Amino acid sequence: MRPKTDPIDVIRGALPLTFITLNLIFWIIPLILLGLAKLLVPVPTIRRWIYQLMIGIYAVASQADLLLFKYILGIQFDFDIPQELERDKNHLIISNHQSWADILVFQSILISRTPIIKFIVKKELLFMPLIGLICWAYEYPMVQRRSFKKDSDAQNNPKNDLEILESKLAGLSDHPASIINFAEGTRFNLEKREKHKSPHNNLLRARTGGLFFILDTFGNTIDYILDFTIIYKCKDPVFFKFLGRKCSEVIVRANKIPLHELLTELSDETGQLQFEKVDAWLKKLWLKKDRQLDMLIPD
Repeated sequence: MRPKTDPIDVIRGALPLTFITLNLIFWIIPLILLGLAKLLVPVPTIRRWIYQLMIGIYAVASQADLLLFKYILGIQFDFDIPQELERDKNHLIISNHQSWADILVFQSILISRTPIIKFIVKKELLFMPLIGLICWAYEYPMVQRRSFKKDSDAQNNPKNDLEILESKLAGLSDHPASIINFAEGTRFNLEKREKHKSPHNNLLRARTGGLFFILDTFGNTIDYILDFTIIYKCKDPVFFKFLGRKCSEVIVRANKIPLHELLTELSDETGQLQFEKVDAWLKKLWLKKDRQLDMLIPD
């Protein structure tokens, strides 16, 4: 069955959610002003300086959320991630997707270790209060909800979503970022697993199209893949269970994979990335991740 949100969890999570929302509201005005300045100022050096101020806002807001999780909600973070991460390098984060809380968790534990996290998001998010403004200010890559795999129609349309996405991701050379790809495409639950006939115990089928597009188009500008596995020590970790103190611990494991070496492995003799090889690599990664989750999931 699809996990249901307990009204008690909503009540318990209302105050923490209010704090998170007020934290966003507090910083949104200076963020918008800086975003407009960055848009209007023609001098590249000043634009980069403005963007660094925006990154500072992002860091302070994320740290405030982390203090809430650790010291007010009492959530324990058990994470084992590589120490030699670099804030001036581009990363591609591949992860399973358990809850909307995943985003807050990743922001909290990576803000001092990697560049700002960005998501490839649906254009509809632009119209969401607060969230849309954040996506606009930090230039999150936005697309319609569709397959990323290149096809004849996409290639013949000069204004298709792939080209829009490409123009946004091209900014990685100016402003390093950590792009997250939730390969399952949606949050995991048992109902979805059965509906989509997933071969895994703890995961939905991984979708290769988005990963292939990013690697094929921008693989040479991304330095590392961070393979993340996240699990919450509670059953059906919906967002309000996390905020309502029903998830006492969050476990995160990560591996760092140099991307340039992997691209050679996934390409043919001419250097052309092969969709079938990317697909086989991702399926193998998902099998390994599923076994890892078997060991991490609480009894």
